[in-house]
Amino acid sequence: MNLVEERAKVALDSAVEKADAAFKEMQNHHEVEIARTREEGVKAKDEARGELKREREENQLRMEERLDQIKSLQRDVDAARSRVENIHRESESAKLEMEASRVEVQFKTETAQELRTENQKLHDEVKALKRVHEQAAELRESLR
Repeated sequence: MNLVEERAKVALDSAVEKADAAFKEMQNHHEVEIARTREEGVKAKDEARGELKREREENQLRMEERLDQIKSLQRDVDAARSRVENIHRESESAKLEMEASRVEVQFKTETAQELRTENQKLHDEVKALKRVHEQAAELRESLR
């Protein structure tokens, strides 16, 4: 082999070694980038899971608060309904009492009217008896 061939071979070997080194360096760089990207993806995925978990917990708390509010409102509605029912019963009782009082007043009014009429009749009788008594007294006077 001659010197030119040997130099060409050495240059070729050197170029191949440089190309291999550059390829290995690119491959290492690519593997590092893949690992970094994978790690970032895992971190992003973990962060997203954590955020979803926090959101679920917050939603659960809000839902429990809403349920507590609903239960409180339901208790208020039940209490108001109970008060309305009591007022309604009292109103019905008052209506019955008012009707009984009205009937009693009507009865007493009728009784009072009957007593007035009877009193008037008795008064008229007393007047008539007084006249008769006066006439009898006048007759006695005239007979004497």
